[in-house]
Amino acid sequence: MLWDLIVKNPLCFLPLLGLLLFVKTVPLYASELSLKQAEALALDYDVSVQRILSQAEAMGHLSIAESDFPDPVLKFGAQNIPVDSWALDEDPMTQAKISLSQRFTAGNSREDTAKLYQQQQLAKTEQAALARLQLIYNSRLLWLDAFKWQAKVAILKNDKKLFVQLKDLTYSLYEVGKRQQQDVLRSDLELGLLLQKQMQAEQTFSQSRLQMAVLTGPEVLTRSWPTTLSPLMPITVDVYNQTQLATKLSQHPQIRQLHYQLRQADAQIALVDSNTKTVWGAEVSYGYRGSENDMGEKRSDLVSAMVNVSIPLWGGNRNDKRREASRLQKQQLQYGYDDTLRQLYTQVQAQTVLWQQLQQRRKFYATDLISKADRHVHASLKAYETGVGDLQALMRASINRQQFKLDYLQLQIDEQKALAKLYLLLGESQAQEISL
Repeated sequence: MLWDLIVKNPLCFLPLLGLLLFVKTVPLYASELSLKQAEALALDYDVSVQRILSQAEAMGHLSIAESDFPDPVLKFGAQNIPVDSWALDEDPMTQAKISLSQRFTAGNSREDTAKLYQQQQLAKTEQAALARLQLIYNSRLLWLDAFKWQAKVAILKNDKKLFVQLKDLTYSLYEVGKRQQQDVLRSDLELGLLLQKQMQAEQTFSQSRLQMAVLTGPEVLTRSWPTTLSPLMPITVDVYNQTQLATKLSQHPQIRQLHYQLRQADAQIALVDSNTKTVWGAEVSYGYRGSENDMGEKRSDLVSAMVNVSIPLWGGNRNDKRREASRLQKQQLQYGYDDTLRQLYTQVQAQTVLWQQLQQRRKFYATDLISKADRHVHASLKAYETGVGDLQALMRASINRQQFKLDYLQLQIDEQKALAKLYLLLGESQAQEISL
């Protein structure tokens, strides 16, 4: 019957066929998405870094263009033509004239302008590097958030087996009169609460993946997250060594961007000084005369050469104010440079302390609390099965162990986020991964 319907109305099934092909070719959660792959997707999908690099390239072209002399000016025409006859050979003053003039820039203004654009290009390049660092950092945070919620779902699913076992055990003991109905209701309620937590975690995991898709593109929606966390490599910089840390921070893109902005301010001051210098120009002209003298001989042609120079009479006050404004702008940039360097120095040390503290807490959970919680649950379950313990103690032990596992997971994520922030503060982008 279905085949006959398809033969009679084949067009009706084209949308269904397309959907089946899409599901076949783009499976949900096709493969695991590692942290490094997420970073690469974010870099490929982003356009802001390329936009800044295009601006830097434009500055490079302008630096070359502004280093050339102004184009010479060519003029040609006729002058001193008598208006009564409009003849070119009647009056001795009439001539066809062609002239070439060249204007020279003031002082070293060409070199200073080219240097100004060069420093702008270098500053834009460092701005792009800083934007790339921020993009990698944001992708790491989103990936870690998604990993946390997926891992939380896995923890709750694993505990679900125990809660189902407790519910069945409580019901069987209730049937033989060894437990009260209150225990059955309590175990059923705790299982329901666990399922609610699981559904909420699954929903948040989906939202995290959607947020990451905004940054990395829709491909992440077809990828799953690894079940084990591969931490970033620890930093190798001794942040408590002032010389080593100062050398490292001096290469930070944000600091280098400010450095080139300072050099740009120097070029601006030099350009203001150059513009106060004298501007020279030269002009050479040739005049052709077609008239004849009284002897019937052709009059000689005329050649003229002129040099012109600007006289800086009225710009003294104006130039002084411009130079003072440029000096104050550089001073403002210098204050910003020093302040940013001090803030980075302080933030790196504070972030290192936070990262080390999170490491210690995570190790304490892994080596002490979780193992004790496991033993407590097993002892409480055994006591409950033998009729010695009560359900409330068993549930409390199970919920405490679950909370310890969730806290341990949060410490793992917080530790990696602190390390990612440390990489950002140190200007590191190519952070490798290690396996636990």
